[in-house]
Amino acid sequence: MPVKKKNNHRGYYIKCMIGIAFLFGFGYLPAAAPITPVGMKILGIFIGAIYLWSVAGVVWPALLAIVAYGMSGYVDMSTAISSGMGNTVVFQLILIIAMAGVVSGSGAGEFLARWAVSRPVFKGKPELFMFVFFETFLLSAFFVNVVATIYLSWAIFYGISEIAGYGKGEKFSTLTIIGCTFISMLGGAAIPFKGWQLGLANAYNKATGSELNFALFMGLCLVLCTVMIILYIISMKYLFGCDFSKLKDFDPSVLGNKGKSLDIRQKCYLYAYAFIIIITVVFTLLPRDNGFYKLINGQLTVAGLFAVVVAVLCMIRLGDGNPILDWKKDASKWVNWDVVFMCAIAIPVAGALTSEETGVLELANQMFGTLFAGRTAIFLLVFIIIITTVLTNIGSNIGMGMALVPIIAPFITSTGTNAQLAGIALIFASNMGMMLPGASAPAAVLFSNREWVQPKDIYRYAGFCNLLFMIVSIIGFAVMAAVM
Repeated sequence: MPVKKKNNHRGYYIKCMIGIAFLFGFGYLPAAAPITPVGMKILGIFIGAIYLWSVAGVVWPALLAIVAYGMSGYVDMSTAISSGMGNTVVFQLILIIAMAGVVSGSGAGEFLARWAVSRPVFKGKPELFMFVFFETFLLSAFFVNVVATIYLSWAIFYGISEIAGYGKGEKFSTLTIIGCTFISMLGGAAIPFKGWQLGLANAYNKATGSELNFALFMGLCLVLCTVMIILYIISMKYLFGCDFSKLKDFDPSVLGNKGKSLDIRQKCYLYAYAFIIIITVVFTLLPRDNGFYKLINGQLTVAGLFAVVVAVLCMIRLGDGNPILDWKKDASKWVNWDVVFMCAIAIPVAGALTSEETGVLELANQMFGTLFAGRTAIFLLVFIIIITTVLTNIGSNIGMGMALVPIIAPFITSTGTNAQLAGIALIFASNMGMMLPGASAPAAVLFSNREWVQPKDIYRYAGFCNLLFMIVSIIGFAVMAAVM
């Protein structure tokens, strides 16, 4: 009889014990000045959470981190729970993630994407078609969901490859599949309030005393993303020698919606979601003495406005007798609880970590003061882009981003760096983990597509994508630093 092989989880449990030891035990080590005893506990929770998110999972480490935070002496357990799960940012995240999921799940996102790439004007213009193809899914990921956009872009490309004659394993196919992932990740990176990026933005704001301008964030990042798309297509053709000739006779109209149109429910989802995004952006542009700003910020808040929009969608019933949005049926399944629980502990712990009571900012000043002494804003921005891009390919994106906040915060003023640009660079680069399967959810999806791409190709071309990202970002942020 064949012997059934037992699963050996020893390595996994060893990693779990190491992380738990940081969560609950690190704080009892002797505190070395300037770190305070409570600072040691907060630092241990921070390190333990980042480590466990990178090697073991998200939800259960976040739950244990909340417990450890409540036992740290910095806050009590009730405050630890309320400052996490009761945080307005977390509440806002739940609503906007659900709305983005509904737009995607209803088919409205796919409808718009197919309409964009099926315009007859692109026929016979392979390079222009590929630009519009990538740009469409950049915007799809920007507005909807990164992973859903990756799958959608792949599905549409599979249809293109079958008609145009591109086979699996061809360089054009490989680079398009990887490019779809890269561009989708860029789209998700260019909007700072649709996922965990909002938690990182909140932590950065608290550490630096600034407030990120979302309009500047989105505008700058979308321009840089478009430049990267253009350079990626040029690289596909001239650097990697991809064959674009098969697209010359391809008719994009076959990708269209074939007479279909958006129904009233899909239109309502799109209008409501667009309203949420527009209001969020406009809110960051308003002067602080503006009456509308005072109304929203002082009473309703952006999170409250989100709640009103979702409530209205759930309240109004259409001709079929069903509400526009059935929360239980249509929305709740799209909530990404990994992101919710990660932000629930990352936001309060990052705030505690950068407070004067812990001594962490003073330690960072001592450790990195020599490195940044006499440096310019350009140096700090280059440092942020390179180190963040490298680290996010190794560990948790939000974890690595959070880890860098207390390192760079003390040097924003001393180097004369624009706090807006530093924050945008940090959050933008934190999204680019695609070199390893565990670097991010999009990376895991890419590595799972063995039918079309092999790991060796991913390491090679994803490495190129990261290099392209760093070069374009460094130049773009350097230009912005010079003019701002």
